[in-house]
Amino acid sequence: MLYIIGGGLFIAVAVLAFKRAGVALAWSKGVLIGGALCLIANIALAANMASNADPIRNDGLTVPNPIAYSIIGEDGWSLDRFELLFDQSIVATLAVVVLFVVVTAAEAKARRKG
Repeated sequence: MLYIIGGGLFIAVAVLAFKRAGVALAWSKGVLIGGALCLIANIALAANMASNADPIRNDGLTVPNPIAYSIIGEDGWSLDRFELLFDQSIVATLAVVVLFVVVTAAEAKARRKG
């Protein structure tokens, strides 16, 4: 949940920074950066799932990269928790992709009007 809230805040701050700097299409660029960060988080959590998929090869659970570790945290490690966080990450990324399409369409419509 904190990952989703943090990602939303990051997108909002990026959009505000772009608008303040006078960047054209600030909304779509801010959401695009958020989408790229979501994709990086998905890759990190997928690598975590893959490294923990075979319990015979690993002696316990591990979090192999710092990005996944910052999302997962130190408490409550289990395969179910790893899968839940990965699933939530995918849903968040899909939501950002849909938001990007909506924002891009709205900005294009606003540019055509005037």
